[in-house]
This record gives sequence, structure tokens and C-alpha cells, in this order.
Amino acid sequence: YGTITGSGLSVIYTAPAAVPSTATFNIVVTSVADTSQSASLSVTVSAGVVVSISTPSSPQSLSVSSTLDFTADVTGTTNTGVTWTVNGVTNGNASFGTIAGTGLSVTYTAPPTVPTPATFNVTATSTADNTKSASVSVSITPGVGITMTTPIGAQSLPANSALGFTVSVVGTLNTAVTWTVNGIAGGNSTFGKITGTGLSVTYTSPGAVPSPATFNVTATSQADNTKSVSISVTIT
Repeated sequence: YGTITGSGLSVIYTAPAAVPSTATFNIVVTSVADTSQSASLSVTVSAGVVVSISTPSSPQSLSVSSTLDFTADVTGTTNTGVTWTVNGVTNGNASFGTIAGTGLSVTYTAPPTVPTPATFNVTATSTADNTKSASVSVSITPGVGITMTTPIGAQSLPANSALGFTVSVVGTLNTAVTWTVNGIAGGNSTFGKITGTGLSVTYTSPGAVPSPATFNVTATSQADNTKSVSISVTIT
């Protein structure tokens, strides 16, 4: 429960290193001349300043130039201000990304190129007690990359035939793709249809030669719809 240092009418109380099971208790001074006379003061021991990052709550992998919101929580003090640093630099820099905003909720923007090291911390430090902080590890990747592994190169198919398509997606945990035929999600009876979902699907050509007879089968990343890969298909 803490200790008293000194003697007489003026002493120093030192709180314990950890919050006791009864966090609120009394410090009592009793007269030596008359032990029936005393005075007390209620004391509550708290954990002190605690900083945590609630969003995000786990290590992050971000592609270059992407953004991510951060939210910190501060307890144990009325001064809830924090200082944000990126790889130890207040508010970050061009090499490791920057922090926009102030207070407990800010936005981090990843750098335009992968830095060295590519993995570092975004940290919130209490302004009330700069020995208290919380960090989230961030890894910067080159961004979403998508390639066609099967088939390779332009294809010529007769009507009513089938061909398997497989793509590879890197740079993101979300490897889902959207398949389109001549710009139509999943295709249609005129230009042929996609069967299946995911990274490997089957394309079935239409029953008759469409107009135009040459068009693209395309896979577009759902994590970054600016990234896609296409194969030219000609129906004969």
C-alpha cells in the first residue's frame, strides 16, 4: 500500500509499484499524546499514465502512398495529449511517411517508395509522461502486383471452347480479383463467360463469333482496382 518516509509532523508517502487490491485506502496520523485522536486522508492509487493504440491494434502491411488512420487512448491523466512519431521522427518525413492531424486520431500516409528499413514503428507518446508510449509496427510494400500465369500471350479460340486462366497477386493480404470479359464482370453470352471464382477460373467462348472478335479477358485486384492484367482473346 505504499510507505511513509520520515517522522514528525511532515513526512513523505510513496505509492506502491503496482495498484493494490484495494486501490482506495486511508493514510492516518494519530496523536502520540492521545491515541484516541487521529485524522485521515483517502488515497487512491492508479496505474499512472497508460498509452495504447486502439486503431489499428496489430502490425500493418501497407503499399506505397497508401493511407491508414491511427487512434490512441490515454488514461491515468487529464492531459491526454500525445506526440506522434514515425521511425522516431516527429510527424514523420518523406522517407518513412507522414502524420496528418493532431490529437488522438491522425492519418498516416506511406512514402511513395519502399524505405530502408521497410519495417518500422508509428508511435504515440504521452505529453504528460514522455516515458509512456505505444507503437504499431508498419511494413511498406511496393504495392499490389498482379500477373497472368496461365495462359501467356494472346489467345485464339474457336467458338464453344474452354480455356483456364490463373493469376498471381502480391503486395496485399487481399488476393481477391474480379474477372471481366470485354469489360463485363463475369462475361456474357455474346463474348463468353467466366466460371469459378478466385485466382483460377475457366473462360468459355461464345457460341458464335462476336463483334468485335478480339477483346480482353481481365483480372482486376479488389485490394487496388487500379491494378489489373489482361489477355487478348480472339474468337474464330
